[in-house]
Amino acid sequence: MASWRNDSSQYCQWPGVTCSKSHTSRVTELNLESFNLHGQMPHCIGNLTFLTIVHLPFNRLSGNIPAEFGHLHRLTYLNLTSNGLTGAIPDTLSSCSNLEIIDLSNNSLDGDIPSSLSECSNLQKIYLFDNRLNGNIPEGLGTLSKLSVLYLSNNHLTGNIPLSLGSNSFLNFVILTNNSLTGGIPPHLANSSSLLLLDLTNNQLGGKIPFALFNSSSLQSIFLGVNKFVGSIPPIKNISSPLVSLSLSQNNLSGSIPSSIENFSFLQQLLLAQNNFQGTIPSSISRMPNLQQLDLTYNNLSGTVPASLYNMSTLTYLGMGKNNLIGEIPYTIGYTLPSIEKLVLQGNKFQGQIPTSLGNATNLKVIDLRDNAFHGIVPSFGNLYNLIELNLGMNQLEAGDWSFLSSLTSCSQLVSLCLDKNNLKGALPSSIARLSKSLEELLLTGNEISGTIPQEIDYLTNLTVLYMEQNMLTGNLPDSLGNLPNLFILSLSQNKLTGQIPLSIALILLKKRNKVKQASDPSCKELKKFTYADLVKATNGFALTNLVGSGKYGSVYKEYGYGSKVSIEGDVYSYGIIILEMLTGKRPTDEMFSNGLNIHKYVESTFFSHKISEILDPNVIPNFEEDAENNFNLENHLTTGMLGCIMQLAKLGISCSMEAPKDRPAMQDVYAEVIAIKEAFSALHV
Repeated sequence: MASWRNDSSQYCQWPGVTCSKSHTSRVTELNLESFNLHGQMPHCIGNLTFLTIVHLPFNRLSGNIPAEFGHLHRLTYLNLTSNGLTGAIPDTLSSCSNLEIIDLSNNSLDGDIPSSLSECSNLQKIYLFDNRLNGNIPEGLGTLSKLSVLYLSNNHLTGNIPLSLGSNSFLNFVILTNNSLTGGIPPHLANSSSLLLLDLTNNQLGGKIPFALFNSSSLQSIFLGVNKFVGSIPPIKNISSPLVSLSLSQNNLSGSIPSSIENFSFLQQLLLAQNNFQGTIPSSISRMPNLQQLDLTYNNLSGTVPASLYNMSTLTYLGMGKNNLIGEIPYTIGYTLPSIEKLVLQGNKFQGQIPTSLGNATNLKVIDLRDNAFHGIVPSFGNLYNLIELNLGMNQLEAGDWSFLSSLTSCSQLVSLCLDKNNLKGALPSSIARLSKSLEELLLTGNEISGTIPQEIDYLTNLTVLYMEQNMLTGNLPDSLGNLPNLFILSLSQNKLTGQIPLSIALILLKKRNKVKQASDPSCKELKKFTYADLVKATNGFALTNLVGSGKYGSVYKEYGYGSKVSIEGDVYSYGIIILEMLTGKRPTDEMFSNGLNIHKYVESTFFSHKISEILDPNVIPNFEEDAENNFNLENHLTTGMLGCIMQLAKLGISCSMEAPKDRPAMQDVYAEVIAIKEAFSALHV
């Protein structure tokens, strides 16, 4: 408060301070929003007994709310939202008999909501959301005759909703989302003639939804999703209902969707996903002229989709996935749903061809037709410039001349492309490299794709997931795969690939372990990224003088962690084997490894007998043969650093490939050791 000078006679002129006109020098208002205030509120605030407004949101205030607020009997408005306040809400606030609005939201307050708040008979609006409050909602809050807003979301509240809530004629908004409330919806609340919005999402409420809610003459929004409600939707008799949003998703509702649902003529959102609704989709839904979002996913609906449903020009979201629906999609859908942004039909029994007109629905962001029986050639989607997700997996689609893939290069927002488990044949065109730079997920599993993996694949720099297993791919793995800096999952199994695994791909193990560690242990700080580019720099572009091993960077072999299931420890083991391959130029599958001898024991026996020089690949150290002929002394050479690094690398490979997982180092330790060895090599300038 740099502008507040220590001059008591001038404080009424300070920014944010308002004084009374009738009572000279009496402070009546503090308006200090976003003043960057920090520290605890002084207890002496209780001495400003003429205060009517305290407005201190969006600061950095901490500590408890002073109990001395109870001395402010004239206070009508208290707003401390979005600070760092802790502790309990003081009971003394009940002495603020003129209080009309209290906003303590978005802090870290805990404890119970004081039941004494019900003594503030003039309270109109209560905002306590985004805290850590627990216990029950005080029954007395429902008796506040002037209460219009009760906003208690995102706390840890338990127990039932007060039976008295809704008994007054002013209550407009009740928002209790993301708590642990139980029981049912009280009759007073369901029958309220003033209620505009009821949001009880994500609690543990149950029982049947009161009939009165569906026929309310005042409610505009009902959100009851993610609870345990049972029963069915009753017939809708109120033809003048003002309801705009109805969300009943993720409950245990059953029965059929009543045809009288059309009486919600103002409805814009109808969200009924993840219930047990049965029967057919009523055609009357198409007579809701304002409907924008229709979500019927994850139910037991059956039969064909009413043709009129595909003619709702206002729809932006149509979700009917995971049901038992049959039939074909009308070929005109791209013209009759001009506003559609998300089309989700996955997991049904739709058949026929995917309409080419979908390419004209230029607002589309998500197309999910996965797990149906669509056939024919994948159409062009090149006009869908806003497309983010395209999922056509698990159908019977064909690639044709792959022109559809070329068309997708115009979709610059595309993040996910799933074409797995279809009948795609032929070689991947080089145009795959011109797909969106935003692409993160590419699924091509379970097709009949042949030819080689395009070298240009590394242009997809944001790719994190690449599934291409169960195809007919041939040739070598392109080195460019190792240039994908964000690649997290690479699956190429069950193809006809040949050659060796490039070192650049072997490094994916380290990167993958880094991410897995952070995901499983949030306390683990992010490790420094060790990329393919780092290794190129450290080895001077893989010059021979920096080469470790003969270039046989690994091969696919049968053993994986001694038969263990895929795990982090298995990753460590595999990386250790790769190191030993690099040093010796040998593979675990070579004929020499039999009768109990494996590559681990082979290197280990020479390491501890100081004869490791006898098994090193000739290219590990240039001119090593000449040095050896000149009475090479291994122990002396170790002190110079070159073989010291080799020995450290061998030791690391041995420890990583120990038979028992408990004897292997943690991957973060492996990572640190590799970095140290790399830096030591670089410092030698060899």
